[in-house]
Amino acid sequence: MKSVLLCGLVAAIVAQAGPAPRVVVVQRPVHKGARQLEKRCREALKTAGTALRAARDEYQAGNAEGMRSDAARVEQSIDLAYRSLV
Repeated sequence: MKSVLLCGLVAAIVAQAGPAPRVVVVQRPVHKGARQLEKRCREALKTAGTALRAARDEYQAGNAEGMRSDAARVEQSIDLAYRSLV
């Protein structure tokens, strides 16, 4: 039940950010910087996962402020991952 509430909370935070930007896939030649951007994306997603677990722990502990802070870190990490790939 708590995980459902946490997922709902994360969905509500993401929904407040507005509609997702439209993604257009463009084939580009692979260049030296592409691997670095993919690595940054991968690391940002790892950070998002860690922050999501921390937000869940804060929620279970009843710490709303800590949960909001961790949820914001999830959102920032996902945004960084998206911008890295675009």
